[in-house]
Amino acid sequence: MFAVSLLMFCRISIALLFIVSAGSKTLAIRDFEVTVGNFKLLPRRWNKPATWLFLGGEIATVVLIAIGGSLLLIGFLLAIALLAVFAIALVSALLRDIDISCNCFGKTERHISPYDVVRNILFILCSLSGMWMLIYTPQNLDVGEITLLTFMSAVFVVLVANLSDVIETLLLPFSVDAR
Repeated sequence: MFAVSLLMFCRISIALLFIVSAGSKTLAIRDFEVTVGNFKLLPRRWNKPATWLFLGGEIATVVLIAIGGSLLLIGFLLAIALLAVFAIALVSALLRDIDISCNCFGKTERHISPYDVVRNILFILCSLSGMWMLIYTPQNLDVGEITLLTFMSAVFVVLVANLSDVIETLLLPFSVDAR
């Protein structure tokens, strides 16, 4: 039962991640295209095709993960590939001291940081866990279990997607006003 629940948790988490990512990129597609160019990894003429390729890959990941069955493995592999490419681009920009905004989840002024790389690694581990759980015989979960796993996945995705903000907030000094 644990394996089935973990598989569903990973499916929902990866689907939610790419729904939010693709949706926010769609709403700010021009900003994401500028971001692709700011990473300075591709010739300028490839920025627009790369932008649409990433967006299409994210949408395809959601569809494959949602359909499941024999397509689930391909969905997890595509998620890993996209997250790895993003992580490599982030590491490259950090090593070259390029001060840019990620715009991974829509337009933002927050600049990239090592936490963004850790975020992608955590989501890669989530995808790998889902792939690992595919070896177990599938069983059906009831609506209540799926609902609970959806809420758990949503919290996981929000926390990990905002990892830098969470860590920076936790690192703030805690003061108690003794009056």
